[in-house]
Amino acid sequence: LCKKVVEEKADLGIATDGDGDRIFFIDDKGEPVEPGITRAILCKIFLRENPGAKIAYDIRPGRITLDSILENGSTPIVTRVGHSLIKEQAIRENAIFAGESSGHFFLNMKEGCYEIPLIVTLKILEELSGFNGKFSDYILPYKKYFHSGEINSRVENIEEKIKEIKEKYQDGQLNELDGITIEYPDYWFNVRASNTEPLLRLNLEAKTKELMEEKRDEILNLIRK
Repeated sequence: LCKKVVEEKADLGIATDGDGDRIFFIDDKGEPVEPGITRAILCKIFLRENPGAKIAYDIRPGRITLDSILENGSTPIVTRVGHSLIKEQAIRENAIFAGESSGHFFLNMKEGCYEIPLIVTLKILEELSGFNGKFSDYILPYKKYFHSGEINSRVENIEEKIKEIKEKYQDGQLNELDGITIEYPDYWFNVRASNTEPLLRLNLEAKTKELMEEKRDEILNLIRK
């Protein structure tokens, strides 16, 4: 799809996953748009339509979402990772919109809280139709942070490894909502266990590409040693 967008000189590309509940976008340069950025754009759109409404998002790094929520005058609700968990909390706290870092986006409607890939597509197309520029121009202000992507490591003793990471980074701000999230002023990361396999999942974000790569490798070395 990335190659086809470039070949056809298309304005954007749109892809779903196999069962059609997750949606992803490609910009006019053939580059995938991070789901965190798509989520941040959607926060702005839904808050413009529902001023002051609550927004829910999962705890994995995607700081641009928090920035967008606060800039547009809303209350952020941080949830555990998992599509049923984020939906449950969105319903419980009456959040108008919820988004996972994995491309699941939900709207809380009177009929229920559902994934909304088609509504997301229409909202993004409508937003770009009113913008005097290309998709890559539109998302440029949202590309403030550098993300490692989710990196899996097979670990024998997950609890011991998480304890080891907590001790090494004990001077950071700790959150144990789902696995461990540790924040520093210039970088932040989440390490959580897979629910089905002996894996630890690392998601890290930083203010510079160099720092992201340095801290990503540092933490991976600790996890895999």
